[in-house]
Amino acid sequence: MSVRRLSLAAGIVAIASAIAACGGEAVKTQPTGTPRPATAVATRPADTRPALTSTATVPTNTPAPANPGATMPATALPPGRVLEPAPIDEAEMIVGASFPPQYAVRVVSGVPSGCHTFAGTSVSRNGAEITIAVSNSRPSDPAIACTQIYGMHEQIVQLGSDFQAGVPYRVTVNDRTIAFKA
Repeated sequence: MSVRRLSLAAGIVAIASAIAACGGEAVKTQPTGTPRPATAVATRPADTRPALTSTATVPTNTPAPANPGATMPATALPPGRVLEPAPIDEAEMIVGASFPPQYAVRVVSGVPSGCHTFAGTSVSRNGAEITIAVSNSRPSDPAIACTQIYGMHEQIVQLGSDFQAGVPYRVTVNDRTIAFKA
């Protein structure tokens, strides 16, 4: 497993270097060599990924709110760009070794081409249901030629510590769901 992560990390670095060499925006990632405690991991086979043709209006370019239940204000996109849900490659629950436990979700989202850019993340909570919306922006003109280089964006989305012990919770990250008990 560790060799696989090293290979993946080397591949990400190579892709980011290639994008930067072509004048594109390199995507920063978190180091992956550190073990992360997890209670649940959501995965999906690649062949079930939905087509990215629909657009969504989700808040962008703002840090996660201090209150996980709060919604984030939408910011304006540059002219000629639209938002769409980002493909989610990995979603992993992280439970901090603290009292009370701090909860977070490690999200690896895809950046499907050289024309796509990571646009932002929003978090909302309704009781035991937590929704994380991750979005990319892309040109609104489908005739624009884009490099077909698949990039990745990794982030840690903090959920806080407001969870009751023994209660089942569900976190939805775009089209992935993670169920866990606090």
